[in-house]
Amino acid sequence: MDHFRQRLELLSAARYWLKGILFCALLSTLFVLVFRIWLIPLYDAEIGGWEYEIAFEVQKILVTGSVYSDPEEPPYHITQKTPVYQYLIAIISSINKPFFLNEPIRIFWLNRSVSLLLCAGSAVLFFFLLRKRFEINTTIAIIGALLCFGSFGQHYYARMDALYILAFLALLFIGLSTQTPGLLKAFFLALLTSLAVFTKQSGVLYIPIVVGMLAMVEKNPVKAITRYLTLGAMMAALLWALWAHDKLDVLYKNLVLGLAMGKWWGFLSGVLLSESFGPLFLFGFGAMAVLAKDKSKPARILLILLFFTLLTSLYLLPNKGAGINYITEFRLAVILSMAYILQRTEMAGKAAREWAFALFVLHLSFANIIYILGMQKAGQWQNDRESYRQQAMVSSYVSENIDKGEYVYWIGEESFLSNFLFENIIFPVKVTPRIIIRNNSSTIDFSMFLDQMNSGAVRYLIVEENSTGLKDNCFGRPFYGFQKRKVMGRYQIWEWERE
Repeated sequence: MDHFRQRLELLSAARYWLKGILFCALLSTLFVLVFRIWLIPLYDAEIGGWEYEIAFEVQKILVTGSVYSDPEEPPYHITQKTPVYQYLIAIISSINKPFFLNEPIRIFWLNRSVSLLLCAGSAVLFFFLLRKRFEINTTIAIIGALLCFGSFGQHYYARMDALYILAFLALLFIGLSTQTPGLLKAFFLALLTSLAVFTKQSGVLYIPIVVGMLAMVEKNPVKAITRYLTLGAMMAALLWALWAHDKLDVLYKNLVLGLAMGKWWGFLSGVLLSESFGPLFLFGFGAMAVLAKDKSKPARILLILLFFTLLTSLYLLPNKGAGINYITEFRLAVILSMAYILQRTEMAGKAAREWAFALFVLHLSFANIIYILGMQKAGQWQNDRESYRQQAMVSSYVSENIDKGEYVYWIGEESFLSNFLFENIIFPVKVTPRIIIRNNSSTIDFSMFLDQMNSGAVRYLIVEENSTGLKDNCFGRPFYGFQKRKVMGRYQIWEWERE
């Protein structure tokens, strides 16, 4: 009887322990969800990941039908990513094209809403991945799904990364299925891989992960892998034919040369040593050590997943322009592994597993909140409706006076002006060109722009009222031949002085 009572007490304690961890994860995720909803209506051109660039590319699709143009010619825009996500937003926007084109902020609102729904879908899929593929109990699976949603930082607020990570989780869910017929499974895996690649080029790095999964779960892995690779090549060729209307050299300049911005090893070391992300790698290495001793098939699959996602993160993080979004797959693999280790493996003592999982959940929960609060304190997100109104006035004035074939240049960045004046603006997004210029790279030649600045082809310059002179933050040089014509709110409008 005493033994039975002790068992009941231990079971009750375990339930309270899990409920406490669940409450912590739920509180953190609720904070993130409320914050994400709060972001949607903000009059802010940059809530994360160069959002105004996504909106500009959607506008290009709505007006011209294509997202790519020669970056060495006006508007000198580099579209670094493959275009599925931009086309998704454009297709939805095309339901009422004037509604979205007349007020650019509506494209921003739509973009943020779609990204939020995709992130929520990823969290739901993550729950079923834990329940159906790794047989994790419901409470732990809910905790995992909550941590998954909280893992999506600012690159998932209004960017293609939200679709990209959903494709990744769908690949895992279908790839680990043992009941889906072989040809149908290969078809869906090929389709999802193609979707990932045509959302971001780095999707090609998912291919070895899928091959590794098929090698582990299929009775005839050679046949399954051959089917997958063959169908994948066919699917990629079909998708390429559907959207690659531009010349190959234009695509090469955007998708290849546009990414050739050099390395930034300091960013990698900063991530590895940060208090927010450093512990994640320690948990990941610890999970690898435990799983390496477990001979079960799920443990081997998780070990492969951890290994490949870690390599992918370490490969992508040092690239200039990279962000913390490149560790998301590794982060999700660690969550999967920690949940599996807690419930399914006996490679460590029960108390040790519970303590490790509790610390892991607490770390991610607080890291998500601290990340958002830190960014907010730094002034990352603003609701500046007045600036939007003034930029609309400036754009209206310029649009009424500018002639066809003339251009506008905005000395600044992170502004709605690129979207209001998307048919006349040049260098709508300066981050990538600035890196290329400062690297003294010859990959993309912007010399035509300087000729246009000296010839009057660029008719208007727009600068903020408190700017000193016309020194540009992209080319690092002043511009001459312009006279101040008008001040509207906090913005100055300078016009080329015709001879």
